[in-house]
Amino acid sequence: MGNTGQTGSTGPQGVAGPTGSQGQKGDQGEVGADGLNGNTGATGPTGPTGATGQAGAVGNKGEKGEIGDIGGTGSTGVAGLTGSTGPKGDNGATGFQGPTGPTGAQGDKGESGIVGMPGRVGANGATGSTGPTGPTGQKGDAGVDGATGPTGSTGQVGPQGATGLQGAAGSAGSKGEKGDSGAIGEF
Repeated sequence: MGNTGQTGSTGPQGVAGPTGSQGQKGDQGEVGADGLNGNTGATGPTGPTGATGQAGAVGNKGEKGEIGDIGGTGSTGVAGLTGSTGPKGDNGATGFQGPTGPTGAQGDKGESGIVGMPGRVGANGATGSTGPTGPTGQKGDAGVDGATGPTGSTGQVGPQGATGLQGAAGSAGSKGEKGDSGAIGEF
């Protein structure tokens, strides 16, 4: 056999062949270990406030609860301010005049003065007090009877009186007479 000749230069690339059919799916690989937690991200800006939701329907009225125990008496409140003075009342009626006091003792007699000229006639003195009532006079004759006055209207009917107490039970009646004997029956 002769020696192998030198390799020729590479020929031009041939036209790509048609794509082969897809191979079968390989087995699922094992789950990898959890990765390390990343650093906490910066807080994002606050979002806009959402629109107010519609008011819910009014719930049914609950049953009336039991009345609670009466609370203790509260402490006494602070005393109120003193009211203003009321208007002045009307003057009361004039009281009766008191009795005249006793006459004072007579003073010493003074020295006789010079006789003066006759004075003018003085004014009339005050009317003296009324004297004591005189004794009752004799009884006068009886006056003539006046005519009979007209008959007054009939008064209103008075209210009905209360029902009287029930009377005592009557005594038992006397025993009745014995009845006639019945007829004798036949044998």
